[in-house]
Amino acid sequence: MKDIKDKPLFVLSNKVIKGISRGRKLGFPTANIDYPKGNVFASDGVYIVTIVLEGKEYKGVANIGAPLTFFDNRPRIDIYFFDFSESIYGKLITVSFWKKIREMHRFHSEQELIWQIEDDIKKAKMFFVKF
Repeated sequence: MKDIKDKPLFVLSNKVIKGISRGRKLGFPTANIDYPKGNVFASDGVYIVTIVLEGKEYKGVANIGAPLTFFDNRPRIDIYFFDFSESIYGKLITVSFWKKIREMHRFHSEQELIWQIEDDIKKAKMFFVKF
């Protein structure tokens, strides 16, 4: 994994909350955590992350910000774990944000968004191969 000298851009810990299941409907179920009030830690966008849940580390991608494609202006944090399908509502997770891979975009269709998410996942997996 990471070398001890590598430090994430920032780290958040919070309990997983119920979202609106949009990611699940698109084929990418996410864990949602509250968006911190007065966010000063990060700009909106998509990040490569590691997640610690009950002492075990997972890899994934996270989206910070409002889901522009769906004309929703409420900022949120959605975390997609690679190869994971458990229900973890109410459980504490710690998310380390390693690298921002893109800004937020409004896509013309759900299919366009799905293709972009697939590309984001490929980029994140390549990032982890290097470490």
